[in-house]
Amino acid sequence: MADIQLQVHVSSKPGQLFDLVAGASGLARWWSDDAHAGPDGLVKLTFLDGEHSLRMRPETMVLPVRVGWRVERGKEWQDTMIIFDIVPEDEGICVRFSHAGWKAETDLFRECAAAWGALLHRLKHAAETGSPHPLFRDRQLDLA
Repeated sequence: MADIQLQVHVSSKPGQLFDLVAGASGLARWWSDDAHAGPDGLVKLTFLDGEHSLRMRPETMVLPVRVGWRVERGKEWQDTMIIFDIVPEDEGICVRFSHAGWKAETDLFRECAAAWGALLHRLKHAAETGSPHPLFRDRQLDLA
């Protein structure tokens, strides 16, 4: 098994960050604007002209410190876990991120590791400014 692990420091309150990672409306503000909520907290995200489509189910929701999603559908992402641990600091919070349970370190694993770095900076921007800036907009990659 392989895991992607990253962290970013954010000048925000834990509850604000929690809202950005705990549901479709928050994820749409920094990940993909094509995010939709389903029953029982299910989220479907689509990006890169529909090349990637994920279905995630909440597995762990501990306000305001931890969000864990189990990916139910999505190429090599299936059965992986996406986890956000939100750790209070003196000035803001530290977001410890893990995309865990990959079956192998494939080319897609490596590409996703790089993309997660960019995504966490989008998350930081959304939390600190309140402005949406998803990496994937209208199924296109937004490099601005």
